[in-house]
Amino acid sequence: MLAPEKHRVFLSWITGWIATIGWSANTAAGIFFSGSMIQGLLVLNDFTYAYHRWHGTLIMWAALGIVILVNTIAARFLPKIEGMILILHTLGFFAILIPMVYLSDHNSASTVFTDFENSAGWNSNGLAFFVGLISNTLPFIGYDGPAHMAEEVKNAAINVPYAMIFTVIVNGTLGFAITIAFAFCATDIQSALESPTGYDFMYVFQQATQSNAGTSVMTAIMIVLMICASIGFLATASRQTFAFARDRGIPGSRWLSTVGTTTKIPFWSVVFCTFITMLICLINIFSTVAFNAIVSLTIAGLFISYLIPVSLMAFKRATG
Repeated sequence: MLAPEKHRVFLSWITGWIATIGWSANTAAGIFFSGSMIQGLLVLNDFTYAYHRWHGTLIMWAALGIVILVNTIAARFLPKIEGMILILHTLGFFAILIPMVYLSDHNSASTVFTDFENSAGWNSNGLAFFVGLISNTLPFIGYDGPAHMAEEVKNAAINVPYAMIFTVIVNGTLGFAITIAFAFCATDIQSALESPTGYDFMYVFQQATQSNAGTSVMTAIMIVLMICASIGFLATASRQTFAFARDRGIPGSRWLSTVGTTTKIPFWSVVFCTFITMLICLINIFSTVAFNAIVSLTIAGLFISYLIPVSLMAFKRATG
């Protein structure tokens, strides 16, 4: 609809592949954060625990098992489950924010808003700033998820745009608030970055509560929310794969584009995306750095899939 006719098929195919890969990587990233945070809690609470990356991969697969069960056996309850997740998301935000802010020592406002920590060794603060944006942009991707689920949404013409817009507004506001709060509470950045748990926020929680139990409860909230987010990631990835297969854009299209007669979901697309996620999780065994590149792949892939149609729309309007 937006591309010139002679380039329409090619650009549609490229965009479809980029979006499919991006959403599969996004699912793997969500599972990775879930599994690695659980492993971080093991390190925090058991000083005898020997950290191994393959342990993390097995934990990821266990978390993925929960995600696929919800997306298959409990698929008919998915709308109600997502409603419960929204409530948990809101309550969890305050359950973490309030004790962290109330119990922590605080940095000064000048430290939070004017000090710049270039601890990664980049040649310039500007370069360090832009490299650091990669992780900050991760929460802002995936707002196209409701569009991929539109065929299963009531009154989609109204509800899908609202969901896409308010997802960014609400989560952007909450995310900004807790980022500022975290900056005030992280009084020892270097120690937080060197935390044996692998997560700086666990160190900040521990310094605030002075308790492993309190830290574990606050972190457990984040783990549950990340697994819940992964439920949505897999649902969206499978619908993206299903839609692309329905247009014959991916190998095995006839198989991947089928919808179960009883489940009313693209079951084989769910299985396919789960299998891809399991394979990506294997990378963690060999290199955590390589797996972290998956996060960058997620961001780049999804943003490029957004950029192509937006650029084509701008070009079409500019040229008439």
